Amino acid sequence: MSRHPNHEVCQQFPEEEFIHAVSERARPIAITREQIILETKADSTLQSVIHLLGLPDQENVWKTSDLIEYKKIRDELTVTDDGILLRGRRIVIPQKLQARTLYFAHKGHFGVVRTKQLLRGKVWFPGMNKMIEDKIKSCIPCQTTMVSNHPAPLCPTPLPDQPWSNLAIDFAGPFDHNEYALVLIDEYTRYPFVEIIPNIRTPTVVKILKKIFSMFGIPNVLKSDNGPPFNGEEFTEYLTMIGCKHQRNDDEKKKKMKDYVDGKRRAKPLDLCAGDQVLMKKKPDCKYFNSKPLEIIDIKGNQVTAQNEDETITRNSTFFRAVPHPTQSPDNLPPPTSDSQVDVQSEPEEIEVAVETPPSPNVSPPVLRRSTRETRPPQRYGEWI
Repeated sequence: MSRHPNHEVCQQFPEEEFIHAVSERARPIAITREQIILETKADSTLQSVIHLLGLPDQENVWKTSDLIEYKKIRDELTVTDDGILLRGRRIVIPQKLQARTLYFAHKGHFGVVRTKQLLRGKVWFPGMNKMIEDKIKSCIPCQTTMVSNHPAPLCPTPLPDQPWSNLAIDFAGPFDHNEYALVLIDEYTRYPFVEIIPNIRTPTVVKILKKIFSMFGIPNVLKSDNGPPFNGEEFTEYLTMIGCKHQRNDDEKKKKMKDYVDGKRRAKPLDLCAGDQVLMKKKPDCKYFNSKPLEIIDIKGNQVTAQNEDETITRNSTFFRAVPHPTQSPDNLPPPTSDSQVDVQSEPEEIEVAVETPPSPNVSPPVLRRSTRETRPPQRYGEWI
């Protein structure tokens, strides 16, 4: 024993030491502990949360709009002895320090996934994920290195402006007695004309068309497939004589081709419009974009025209990427220095502190609600079971 004993008893509080060590480990290097304490005391929302944590758990006191996010995690919240609010082992950042924290975490332009990993390992605040995504979407250096846009889907044929302008013709059959049905449909009204004909030769088809055109007039376009008699010279000469344009296509086949090509190219609808700020790809075979934004002035199908103060460029929509308007940076940010870094350790190290835990109460086994079958293994297997 010591000959000079200290009669003063030193009170130890291992729980408070553990909480203090956790909060110090979770603190970002670029923000001091004094700043977090000061802004937490000035944040009215966090002060309300700290006050409610000391009251009995009541549902009606958490109904305000600014406390809803904290209500879901109120069982995970802890307060240190100097007034810092923790969620588990992460610090709850006050509102005035949220933009500053995100600024330093995004200095390396790691992307959405890595930036979320950096922040989730140390801090938390409501709407953190959305703030990270908005920050990176408005960051020009991040957008220039991202994967290019998906191509736009193929454009289908537009609807005619008036009835009896575009017609489609085809055959159905053969039916009994080797007869066919000549079907003529108006693409605007979808009104069908059906005539039973004995064969599909050109004189027979022309005779029916003369009869229908004499009643309703001559259309501008007549669409058909490439089969007989539509691929014959006599049928083409007749349509040329009456002033009707003959358009050969196969709607069903082209639709299947469109669906296949759109799926193969992973096509998505064009989400650009006039007035948007965009970045243009450097080269067709390069995945990087120029860092100088352009403004869209015209869109025709998948063809986009954009300009800036230097040039006007027309390219396919796959060459452009939309850039949201940049968000304002937080106020009073210090200039970037080599000392201002973000601790990239995603998870804090384990801190071993001896904390006396109360003994767990004896829990009786649950009572079975229904009878179960008693199993008895065969004795011949012995101890091998």
